[in-house]
Amino acid sequence: MAGIAVQVGLAVLAVITLVGLAIGWRPHGDPLSVAAGFAVAGGFIFVMVWVGITLGMMVKNVESIDSIGALVLVVCTFLSNAVFPAAAMPAWLRPVVEWNPISAVADSCRHLWGNPTANSTGFPGEHPHLVVSMWFAVLLVGTVWTSLSRFRRAAV
Repeated sequence: MAGIAVQVGLAVLAVITLVGLAIGWRPHGDPLSVAAGFAVAGGFIFVMVWVGITLGMMVKNVESIDSIGALVLVVCTFLSNAVFPAAAMPAWLRPVVEWNPISAVADSCRHLWGNPTANSTGFPGEHPHLVVSMWFAVLLVGTVWTSLSRFRRAAV
C-alpha cells in the first residue's frame, strides 16, 4: 500500500512540474542539480507516506485521520517559508519557520533548481541540504519504528 501512495505522490509531482513548466517556471541549475532537487521532493513524498502510515497506526478512525492529517499539513505549510519568507514572520516565530521540515525541503529544492530565494541568515537557510537530510533521517527512523511497533502489538 505504501508503494502505491509513493507512486501516486510521484505522479502528482510530475503533473505539478508539467503545469509549472506550462505557466513559465524553469529550473536554472545544471541537469544533475535539477535531478537532485526532484530527488529531494521525491524523498519528501516517501517520508510523508511514512508519517501517514504512522498516523494511521495510531488513530483508528478514518475521519479523524483525514482531519488530523489535513490540519497538520496546513499548519506546517503556513509555518514554513514555502508560502511566505521567514523574514516576513514575527521574530519569535522565525526559528520555527526556519527549522520546519517543509522550509528545509523548499530551500533545498530552490537552491538545487537555481531559483532565486530569500535565504535566511540562520543555519537552516545556509545549509538546507544538511537540514533536509537531518529531518528525513529523524522522521523516517521515528515513523518507521513507531509504525512497526504498533503493528507488532496489533498483530499479537
